[in-house]
Amino acid sequence: MIKTEEELMGLEYDWLACDADGCVALFTTAGSGYAPVELRRDTDLYLRTIELILTAPASTEAVTAPIIKEGLVNIWREMACRGFFSFDGVAHMGTYDRESVPRHPARLSELPPEIAEVVGRIRLVHVRFAEAQRVTPDLLKRAEELA
Repeated sequence: MIKTEEELMGLEYDWLACDADGCVALFTTAGSGYAPVELRRDTDLYLRTIELILTAPASTEAVTAPIIKEGLVNIWREMACRGFFSFDGVAHMGTYDRESVPRHPARLSELPPEIAEVVGRIRLVHVRFAEAQRVTPDLLKRAEELA
């Protein structure tokens, strides 16, 4: 059963997407980022897929990543080191700001099939992660309408 946006509000969920160029990204809701229908369909699938990605060795390095408290896992840096851009939800806005950039971005076509299948479920055809500093709910909803 598909979860509602209200059920996810206030809770941390991560999801994956690809852009117009086939680049890939991690999005972290931070409790208030817009939650796409595909995420709400199966939040556990995205969690398992991200865990699988993080078991792979680093393939590049992070050009930018936020500094976080010592002792905590910096998922944005870890994902950037595997070729994923990362975006974090902005409190109470539904938008996502870019947090990390990989030196050599991975492409959907380069991912293992079981990962590519999940990442490819959300295609943001109006966005280029390398250029986008912010992804708005309007862009996300427009992408859902095209799916």
